Amino acid sequence: NKLPKNEIESLITTIVKSIVDKPNKVRLEVVHRDYKTICELYTDPSNVGQVIGRKGSVIDAIRTILIAYGGKHNHKIMLEYVTETMKRYEHKQAKSVEKFSQRA
Repeated sequence: NKLPKNEIESLITTIVKSIVDKPNKVRLEVVHRDYKTICELYTDPSNVGQVIGRKGSVIDAIRTILIAYGGKHNHKIMLEYVTETMKRYEHKQAKSVEKFSQRA
């Protein structure tokens, strides 16, 4: 029972846009694979605290909604929140791997 891509996007973006200061900066990339959907959420860097919440309470609540929604459709929905810090870390990590592989 495959979920429509736009239905998942609408659910997540509606929730996130309602809690951030810069809703026009909310972006979501969705990839469907069999019975699993991976959603990458991007926002303005100034909204990170609003999306994550105290001790991760907000992002955990959004993920809980997605688990319930996906369970209804026998589908796993994973939400990854991509922040500027993560992008810089991944870029730095990729450079380290490249540098290490050149030594070998």
